[in-house]
Amino acid sequence: MEKQASKQNDMYCVAAEWRVQAGQEKAVADLLLSVMEAVRKHEPGNLQYIAHQDPVEPAHFFLYEQYANKAAYETHRAAPHYQEIVLQQIVPLLTERKVFFYHPLV
Repeated sequence: MEKQASKQNDMYCVAAEWRVQAGQEKAVADLLLSVMEAVRKHEPGNLQYIAHQDPVEPAHFFLYEQYANKAAYETHRAAPHYQEIVLQQIVPLLTERKVFFYHPLV
């Protein structure tokens, strides 16, 4: 049990809220689908990557990500799909970007 708790304490969780420019909701949603596919295919240290879009306010997105540890998160940020899709294509379409980091309670 002690070893399992240690592994969970290493887990690195990210929650992000994005607001996008008017008219860019579909473009960002489509780009996020590409990012999710690339993360799941190329990042073994990623445990979960889920993007959500608010059905009432479509310009509001919520992302929840879990990584095996902080190093896996850093690998994610260095990945070509993160650099090319998130930083170069999505971020310029945002009006607001909040990112929060967590560790699970064990």
